[in-house]
Amino acid sequence: MFKRLEARGVRAIVGACGYFANFQTQVQAAVRVPVLLSSLAQLPLIKTSLRADQRIAVLVADIQGATPELLANVNATPDKVTFVDIGSLPEFHAIRYGETTLDNGALKRALVQKAVAAVKQDPSIGALLLECSDLPPYAAAIQAGVGLPVFDFITLINWLHQSLCQRPYYGFI
Repeated sequence: MFKRLEARGVRAIVGACGYFANFQTQVQAAVRVPVLLSSLAQLPLIKTSLRADQRIAVLVADIQGATPELLANVNATPDKVTFVDIGSLPEFHAIRYGETTLDNGALKRALVQKAVAAVKQDPSIGALLLECSDLPPYAAAIQAGVGLPVFDFITLINWLHQSLCQRPYYGFI
C-alpha cells in the first residue's frame, strides 16, 4: 500500500495514531519518501529544545502501550518522558470505546485538569505532547491551562509539510 502511494506521487507519509510508532521502521524501510507515523516522532526535537533538567509529559490514550519500545521506534528514550494516562478518563471513553455521545466540554475540562495536575506533580515538565490524534482540538485549552508548549500530530504535519513545500522568501536580508 505505501509503495503504491509513493508511486502515485506522495511526497511524505504521516500517520495519525501515536501508537503507529510501532510500525515506523517497517514503513520507513519500504519507501523512499519521508515517513512520520506518530506524533511521538517529535520527542527528540522537543527534548533538544528543553533544558537538560526538563521533561516532556506525553498524554496517552492507552497507558499499557506506552513503553520504552514504543519510544525506541522514534529514536526517543524514556529518561525525559512522563506518560500521563488519559485513556482512563470517563470523559474520554466516547473516543476510546466508540460510545455514541461525546461531551466535548467535559472532555476539554478533564484534559486540562489532567495536564495541570501532571505539571503540578512534576514541575520539571517543560512541554507536553498529545499522543492521540483525537486531541489536537484540545491543544489550545491545554496550553492555556499549563502555559507550556503543546505538540500534537498537527504540529508534526505542519513541520514536515513546510520542509516539502518551501515558500519563496520576499523580505529584506
